[in-house]
Amino acid sequence: MRPARVGASLLFLAIVVALCFVPFKRMIAPHWYIRVTDANGIPTSNILVREEANDYSCGSSEQQEDAISSIDGQIEFAPKHIRTTVAHCIFQTIKSAEAGTHASFGRSTWAFPIGADGYILDKDGNIYSWSGTPGVLHSRLILKH
Repeated sequence: MRPARVGASLLFLAIVVALCFVPFKRMIAPHWYIRVTDANGIPTSNILVREEANDYSCGSSEQQEDAISSIDGQIEFAPKHIRTTVAHCIFQTIKSAEAGTHASFGRSTWAFPIGADGYILDKDGNIYSWSGTPGVLHSRLILKH
């Protein structure tokens, strides 16, 4: 290889490595709108709902937020972000993999009622937890009686 090519290759590699240490913002929870209803679809107020968010691949600590449904059954959770680097995410992914079959990877956010029994459904009627997309969610929490 010619010296000029070696120099260009080393420069490129140095830039790639340096970029691995530049912090960036990563979403770990979406902007989440939840409508709380009973099994008949009637809005339910004063229901405490907890959102828990974590990013196992980038090593964020779990973030929790509680909200109470309004008179029309509405709850809104603001999006949550962390600042991290690619290098940190690579390190955390390798560290997490050491747990073997018990390892968790990626973003994981879910919501559930506190003091009541129910489940979150996505727009298609499936039980739902968020794992990275979309950035805005509209879900329904159906309380069981």
